[in-house]
Amino acid sequence: MKIQYTSMNYIEKVESRLLQEEQVDCPVVHHFSPGVYCREITMPKDSVIIGHKHTTKHLNIISKGSCILVDLDTEEKTYIEAPCTFESEAGVRKVLYIVEECVWTTVHVTEETDLEKIEEQVIDKSEVWLEHNKNKEISIWHGQQ
Repeated sequence: MKIQYTSMNYIEKVESRLLQEEQVDCPVVHHFSPGVYCREITMPKDSVIIGHKHTTKHLNIISKGSCILVDLDTEEKTYIEAPCTFESEAGVRKVLYIVEECVWTTVHVTEETDLEKIEEQVIDKSEVWLEHNKNKEISIWHGQQ
């Protein structure tokens, strides 16, 4: 079965709607080695995850679990089961349905160790996500006055 999308605007509408719901807890562990940054995320069973677009080609390592991956650029749907390692091209955005709790690690080449700077280097966040988090930061800031 192939999932059809009419445009990237469709996924941004879905993203906007999903951001209105309570978000699932996806613990992240950061690993560093000379010239390499690895971001390991654990995603719970039965969750839907919309990833950010990455600006660089990078490795993906699925060390636990399984998921269905939808590549929004090619509209291809792929079942992935651990263990699995593959390369993603720059500019790809993915949607995942987590079949069984999944541990997914992205591997990025960088000398940087500051997480905010790494995000600026390797992630292209959607306008929908940026707007959602801007509003979230404003409400948190108002709550601290």
